[in-house]
Amino acid sequence: MTLYVDTSRDGMHGIGRYSREVVSRLDLDWTDLGQRFRRPLPVDAVNPKRMSLSKNDVVYAPGFNAGITRATQLLTIHDLIHLQVPSEGSPLKSLYYERIVKPAVKNAGLVFTVSGTSARHIANWLDDDSVEIVNTGNGVSSEFTPDGPAQQNAMPYFAYVGNLREHKNVDVVLDALRSLDGFGMVLVTSDEPEAHRRVIERGLVGRVVVKNGVDDAELAAIYRGAVAIVMPSTIEGFGLPAAEAVACGRPVAYWQGCESVAEIVGDFGIGVERARDVDEWVEAMRSLGVGGAPLPSVDRRGEREWSAVARVVAQRVAGAS
Repeated sequence: MTLYVDTSRDGMHGIGRYSREVVSRLDLDWTDLGQRFRRPLPVDAVNPKRMSLSKNDVVYAPGFNAGITRATQLLTIHDLIHLQVPSEGSPLKSLYYERIVKPAVKNAGLVFTVSGTSARHIANWLDDDSVEIVNTGNGVSSEFTPDGPAQQNAMPYFAYVGNLREHKNVDVVLDALRSLDGFGMVLVTSDEPEAHRRVIERGLVGRVVVKNGVDDAELAAIYRGAVAIVMPSTIEGFGLPAAEAVACGRPVAYWQGCESVAEIVGDFGIGVERARDVDEWVEAMRSLGVGGAPLPSVDRRGEREWSAVARVVAQRVAGAS
């Protein structure tokens, strides 16, 4: 028996961050699966390396990458956004989940996820009580603390971290910013050209700074320097920027209906009632921007450590190997 680990998703944020942080801490003997497909749909379904494995082998995937193989596949399904958000889905993706991912999970009898919200969604999707769903949570890297340098900006600013896909709902906070004179925004995203287009379209040039490829130290400084972080997502598997922001001592404005983010933020921010109501976002952001929202004075550091996440994964993977 050989334990293989799929490292194809390693990166700086989201699933890539989870993969990088957890795999680097796995205290197990493992072999890199080797194939570096960055887009698992549908290429990984016919990954030649997986297809060559025996039924005694085990594959651990920090993402939802599954393939045709005799090996046991221990997947990490962070969310089911491909099945829940029309713009993120397709008939091919739905087929991949039903014919490849779901059978792999049921065969393994175990699947990892990262939040209570995602665990509930996965349970409904699987409709199989025999499958154990293990919520490992996410970690927060050591750089994200209240102590350290804070980014200096020409004006007080809000921060947004993430991509610009439909479910991220970023337009509502950009529209709200137009009504918040004296405030700017730092927008950290890999969708840099699209971000610039939206900023120009709204006449926010000079008030919004777009950044890409920042490391942890710079990202932590951006959080610390912000008056608040905005996370307007309508759905998230977890919401790592919210956890990182709170660890840096910064409040978060979010939509109340995004369960996983609400789970993280608790009373350390403001939740708006209607996700796409610009006026509500203006009110929430202004309240945080002028310090009018009473927030608890608590130290949230140490609640989420990557070492703890990796220990849970290692224990369960070792038990299946």
